[in-house]
Amino acid sequence: MSVNYCSDEKFNPALISNQKEELATYWSGLYSSADAFHGHEWEKHGTCAKMTQPEYFHTVTQLAKGYDIYGALERNGITPGGVYECEQIASVIRKEFEVSIISLMSKNGYLTELYLCVSKDDFKPQNCASGKVCKGSVKYPKLNI
Repeated sequence: MSVNYCSDEKFNPALISNQKEELATYWSGLYSSADAFHGHEWEKHGTCAKMTQPEYFHTVTQLAKGYDIYGALERNGITPGGVYECEQIASVIRKEFEVSIISLMSKNGYLTELYLCVSKDDFKPQNCASGKVCKGSVKYPKLNI
């Protein structure tokens, strides 16, 4: 079960200015800017984390470092700019992180979201409550860093 939008606290980039370089390296998205991506993530998920903005972004950076999805894909020959079968990408994530239920989404032929769920107690990878894997092939875009 995913918890979303728990308060109306807006994202404040100034609160994480000292974390921006690390965030750009370890937790970037396919938004128009890093601030747009991090703002979305804070407002949708971070507001439910019972942490301050700096604590939340520090925690997700540490998780991203520990569970290097980009590296797992690369070790398995999946690199930004290439076109891959959705199931090929999903299979790598399942194998690398020892889970069976993840979500992998696409839009207009591009990979747009990949969900690797972690437990709230110890932040270890776990099966997502529900999952869906896109069909067919997708382009794995380069990130806006």
